[in-house]
Amino acid sequence: MRVFCLITHVVLRCTASFIANRRAVLLWLWCGLLGAAVVGCDEGLKPPPPPTILSGTITYVGGRASWPPADSVLNLRLVAFKEFPPRDIFGEIIMRRAYYTPEGLTLDSTLAKFAERTAYSIEIPDPAPEELQYIAVVMLVNPQILLPSSWRVVGIHNVNGDNTRPARLRVTPNAENRADIRVDFRNLPPQPFN
Repeated sequence: MRVFCLITHVVLRCTASFIANRRAVLLWLWCGLLGAAVVGCDEGLKPPPPPTILSGTITYVGGRASWPPADSVLNLRLVAFKEFPPRDIFGEIIMRRAYYTPEGLTLDSTLAKFAERTAYSIEIPDPAPEELQYIAVVMLVNPQILLPSSWRVVGIHNVNGDNTRPARLRVTPNAENRADIRVDFRNLPPQPFN
């Protein structure tokens, strides 16, 4: 019985010592993690900056009645280029130097067709360009989506309503940047991609 009491005493002392040391270790570990977080988080737990957005409204002159026949409007997108004219349209898109809506390059991802007006919005990834040189609404008229000649420019962001003079847009980072576009199917802008 005496041996049992001695063993119990030693076990209890070791357990008490371990618990006391464990608390100290946990306290130091907690303080270290907290200190690392404070030093590592330069400005504390500040929320990320808002995204840079290109948005606007596309208005179709003449409304729904002005659209070409349905079988000639396969897809509709808004495309914004950092550099214009682009050396390689699809290379610019793949290298993220051009932005387009909606995301995805499938035929079923399209802006609303046969509408009087359509709102659009594109999130521009960081770092945002200083300006967008060419913003256009393009329409796919041929199912060969990878041929530049399959796309027709139907409206551009322009100077004072002049469809022949594209307007550049100065981009404000971490803010919404607007570019409204009027599409007149009877008066198309010059076709730069053919």
